[in-house]
Amino acid sequence: MKNECFVVRDLLPLYAEKMLSCETSEFVEEHISCCADCAAEFEKLEADVPQPLPAGEEMDKMAVKSALKKIRGRMQILTAMIIIFGAVLGVGLTNHGSIFYNIVIMPIIGVLGYAIMRWRALYNIPIILFLSSMLEMFFGLLNGESVYPVDYFGMLIYYIPCAFLGIIIAALYAFAFRKEDKR
Repeated sequence: MKNECFVVRDLLPLYAEKMLSCETSEFVEEHISCCADCAAEFEKLEADVPQPLPAGEEMDKMAVKSALKKIRGRMQILTAMIIIFGAVLGVGLTNHGSIFYNIVIMPIIGVLGYAIMRWRALYNIPIILFLSSMLEMFFGLLNGESVYPVDYFGMLIYYIPCAFLGIIIAALYAFAFRKEDKR
């Protein structure tokens, strides 16, 4: 191997990434065309250099990202609707003697609340439960039923810890299965 080969092999990484001046690139090209060992070394090196994406593929990635963002937004809206429906259903079932189902419904509401709002669910879910309780009481008044606000507030004392249980379960699940930072 000649001294020229040593110089060219030092320049090959820069040549592969097209970072050499025109004159130096021509020198390396001339040497690679004459020297089989340096040409083989260049072929190995060229296989390791990542190729830039064509513009079309970058656009495809952006389209996929925007589609995923839309799907994520729609899932959050759907989850919010399920939370509101579950809160109203839970409050409504309590009024009709089916309080047992709230042991299942309220923690699910807490889990879904955590899925959307993370730790903000700790104060947003009780507000949603309170508002759904007031909504149930309002509709009861409209239907001419005898409504006792103490019963509704008393049941909130039952709903909120059940919902908190769901929030804590979801938070522990998220903590247990979180992605580790790779450093």
